[in-house]
Amino acid sequence: PYGRLLRLDEPDALVGLLQAHQLLCDWGAMPGLLRDVLAREGEGIDPFVLLSHDVPPGRLRRAGQTFGKKVAAGVLPVPARRVGTEGRIRIGYLSADFRDHAVATLVAEVLERHDRDAFAIHAYATKDGSQSRFHPRLAAAVETWRAAHDLDDDMLARTIAADGIDILVDLGGWTADHSMRALAMRPAPVQVSWLGYAASSGVPWMDYVLLDPVAAPPGCEAEFSERILRLPDCFQPNDRQRPVADAPARAAEGLPPEGVVFAAFASPNKISPAVWDAWLRILSAVP
Repeated sequence: PYGRLLRLDEPDALVGLLQAHQLLCDWGAMPGLLRDVLAREGEGIDPFVLLSHDVPPGRLRRAGQTFGKKVAAGVLPVPARRVGTEGRIRIGYLSADFRDHAVATLVAEVLERHDRDAFAIHAYATKDGSQSRFHPRLAAAVETWRAAHDLDDDMLARTIAADGIDILVDLGGWTADHSMRALAMRPAPVQVSWLGYAASSGVPWMDYVLLDPVAAPPGCEAEFSERILRLPDCFQPNDRQRPVADAPARAAEGLPPEGVVFAAFASPNKISPAVWDAWLRILSAVP
């Protein structure tokens, strides 16, 4: 199918073919495919595809800017609302990953530990996670839970605006099932990117990005369209209540009685030739 689409000069076919090679860890053709994809950048290439490649951050920002214009074509801001000065600050968390997903695993305790005297917490789940093991805990951790998977972008933006959200935190960026078109409608006066996409979105409707000095070293501000807010230690939280199963017997896993075990449980598209080379250098330095 990709071959036929390439003959039709479809840029999305190049992107799909590049992703297929990534998922198969078939690296031989990837440098040439990546060059071809970047050559079509002006037509609007999904920046999430480029995130796992050795693409300079400034170019990743430009890819987001170009793709953002394509995604947000024709959108209009949702009707403005009057912002009150009394009461708690209303924070909304927007995500397609409030389900069996790493983002839900990481963010659960954050939602639970907000100061409820100062903040009113809303959550907008744009993908149905009602059957996931995380759902009861996540829904109980916020005051207002919106199952927004049946809403189109316009209705999603209007719902967020109607809830009077002061600060909208997007947990997905350009990842799968993103809500960038709804965010482009400016449903909240302050819009923040955090956790799911540790790079610049490249778009003007995201005001801030929450990172740390490792993910965003001092001096990299020009690589971001957002203003960087650096958390002092690490931008990624971890749930201290996450259950940890008992370790299996080494023999049952086919392992020798002793020795360090190196493992990677990430999606194959995150295993690049550069990552592989780094692993081999580590292994060569270990007795």
